[in-house]
Amino acid sequence: PASGFAEPVQLLRCVRRGMAGGYKLEVCPEAAAALEHMGQRRVVAASICGPGQSGKTYLLNHLMGRVQQGQEVLNVGGSLWSTNRTEGVWLWAGAADADDRSPLLLLLDCEGFGGAGSSSMSDAGHGASRDMQFLAICSLLSSAVVMNSMGGLSETVLDQLKSACRFGDIVEERGSEADGRPALLWLLRDFVDTPRNAEGKPMSPDEYLERVLHEGQDLSKESSQKAGDVRHGLLKFFRQRSCDFLAIPGCSGSVESASYSALSSSFKDGLEKFRLRLFNACLARPKGVMGKPMGCLSFIALLKQLVTAVNDGRILSIRAAWESVQHTSCGLLADELRAEASTLLHALATGKAIAGNAKLPLNEEALFTVMRDRRRSLKAQWEERAVGDESVRKSYWKEFKASLAREETMVRTQNTRLADQQLMEGVAAWQEWLDKDDDAGVDEICGRLGALL
Repeated sequence: PASGFAEPVQLLRCVRRGMAGGYKLEVCPEAAAALEHMGQRRVVAASICGPGQSGKTYLLNHLMGRVQQGQEVLNVGGSLWSTNRTEGVWLWAGAADADDRSPLLLLLDCEGFGGAGSSSMSDAGHGASRDMQFLAICSLLSSAVVMNSMGGLSETVLDQLKSACRFGDIVEERGSEADGRPALLWLLRDFVDTPRNAEGKPMSPDEYLERVLHEGQDLSKESSQKAGDVRHGLLKFFRQRSCDFLAIPGCSGSVESASYSALSSSFKDGLEKFRLRLFNACLARPKGVMGKPMGCLSFIALLKQLVTAVNDGRILSIRAAWESVQHTSCGLLADELRAEASTLLHALATGKAIAGNAKLPLNEEALFTVMRDRRRSLKAQWEERAVGDESVRKSYWKEFKASLAREETMVRTQNTRLADQQLMEGVAAWQEWLDKDDDAGVDEICGRLGALL
């Protein structure tokens, strides 16, 4: 989409720590810069998660409308491009609707859980840890989490999620409820048989999900016990849950290469219904922190703080991350604008011409106009780029204004000194002319005095 990204970009990647071994997460500069460039535009985010090789990226092509428009199906990957496996987290972005003032919709394509999707590290323990970390970060930043899997909620599916669903162990529970937990939307792909309850009556998708999560229905007693941690973790964190069954695509050959018209009507109808449900869920509960909606700048700043916490082995807290974000952001921006203002005022004070050919000495009105316009420019930059609660932003701006006022006073003092100096030089020239017997140079001397008075 013109208002988003033409193609997905990698948002998070894993990099080796070096000789010490292991890995760390890293925010990819290209994606960060693209979001930061969009400033304070509001965002809503949804994360697409699930077992590895379950077709999450193909689903994203539908959610972004690429397949419907006859566009090429895009795959994402890192070092595993040849296998079309997602590595890390990739970002797809587009407007929530045709209005450019609408929130930017961010779809996070998370690498698959359960081993196959985290295979860039040979250590299985690292893979398990990565599953937890990715799901924790995605859940804290998203309005909705889509769990995408094939077929029913079997022992195999839940086993693939057992590491990821321990993500609650690294998330601080206190305060997360107030900041809005995401909705869980489970999409069961290629679902064929209608599930039935104990009375033999058909169950709705939502009823089926709740029965499995609460009672382990359709699982053996042993499997239900093994999946207990998965079910408990999902029930504890996700308070709003829903489920959709999606029929098989019905096309011959690879679904990725099939045209939209070749897909079955039940598949297309089901997918469009799910697409609307997901987008409505996101728009109905935009993610915020301390009651403040997230913009592009605050989203990427929060992501960076959460990644730092993950790499340091700390518990993830959206509120602690936000506290750090707003003070770091406002402090760095104030320093940047202070340096910019100081450079310009120093140039002015040392007699150099600045933008608009303003140069000391200036009359009071002209100097006031120069400083007023500069303050307005700095204020506009501050409003556009400062991230944080209003009280925090006001506090840093007040401190910045005080330091700016001190430098402006120095410029005014220098302006007065230069004006007095030039006036004295002009008067001296006038006195020298008075002592002469001819009128040579009188026009120039009068012009200088007139400009100074």
